[in-house]
Amino acid sequence: MERQIKYQMAIIASALEQLQGNISFINDYRVKYKEFKEKKEVYDKAMDELKILKQEYEDLKRRRKEEFMEGFNMINTQLKQMFRAITMGGDADLELKDTLNPFEEGIVYTVRPYKKSWKDITKLSGGEKTLSSLSLVFAVHHYKPSPLYCLDEIDAALDYRNVSIVGQYLQKRARDCQFIIISLRNNMFELANQLVGIYMVNNITSTVAFNPRKMMTKALPHAATQQTTAKRNMLNCALVLPLLAISCLLYTSPSPRDLSTSRMPSSACKKKKKKK
Repeated sequence: MERQIKYQMAIIASALEQLQGNISFINDYRVKYKEFKEKKEVYDKAMDELKILKQEYEDLKRRRKEEFMEGFNMINTQLKQMFRAITMGGDADLELKDTLNPFEEGIVYTVRPYKKSWKDITKLSGGEKTLSSLSLVFAVHHYKPSPLYCLDEIDAALDYRNVSIVGQYLQKRARDCQFIIISLRNNMFELANQLVGIYMVNNITSTVAFNPRKMMTKALPHAATQQTTAKRNMLNCALVLPLLAISCLLYTSPSPRDLSTSRMPSSACKKKKKKK
């Protein structure tokens, strides 16, 4: 009996020792749980910030799309009007490849020239491409004007009528912005407020600036004294060809002084006389 009691006591003591050893896990649990709570607080804070950033991102995407579609529709409407005005009856259209996500696929620019079918802009002729590009530039200018434009030989592929239309439009728009235009067409640069000519003397390139309107004004009294149509044509030749000689480098002028006095190069005069 005594042995049995001692045996049971030994079992209980062993169990108590094991129980006492497992108490250390409680302390470890408390430390780990404290670390867990700290990390969970950091995680929850980061998730809250992420939700705010996601909401701001969605708002910016929505706002970007709304503003883009507003500008796109305004530019498209103005493009149609501008292209009709330039081509006297044509039509142009901007179309989104993906209307749900317009920033992924891009925009298709199609044009219908006067009395022709719809075509992609890449399949147009040189003059039609020029008019289409200028119509788009003018439409964007109407939506968001820029203070300065530099246009390099935009009239190279245009006929006389379209050059005059484009020149008149640029002259109207020049009231609220400036255009720097490189042109070889006299019906374009004659509309300029200030003309910078480039000429060559003795293989040396020089420039001269003057106001073509003042030049024409000075020549008007002299033109009034001419009695015949032939003499008036000669006066126009003397006014126009020096400008052409300066701008397109087809003729060589002896000096800037001769340019300012509206003297026509001899080669130009010979060509004009042959035509007559």
